Amino acid sequence: MRPLLESPDLEDLVHLGFLVERSEEIGVESATTWARDGSTVMLTWDAMACSVYVGWSEGDVKRVSIEREYVSKISVNRVNHDLVISVWTVSPEAAGKLLILVGEGVSIRDVQLRV
Repeated sequence: MRPLLESPDLEDLVHLGFLVERSEEIGVESATTWARDGSTVMLTWDAMACSVYVGWSEGDVKRVSIEREYVSKISVNRVNHDLVISVWTVSPEAAGKLLILVGEGVSIRDVQLRV
């Protein structure tokens, strides 16, 4: 069995301006934040399944939808006036980092490399 993923504390996310929600399912949590241009970024993770969903929307338009398994860590940090969300993945075949910057707008960088 894979170890549980390391994820941010919900209270810390609230202090960073996220709207957080705990699911009725054990280990499933969601956090939503907004860029200054009104774009929405939503994270939902399942600590038991070591998986994450990231969604980016502008109004009613879904811009990006990413799902990852083999997630080992999720972190959120404030850098100046922006939020930096990092999602690390490690599987037997690949390792990667998904980086979401939420500031004036939203930018996403996704790197997956074979190990």
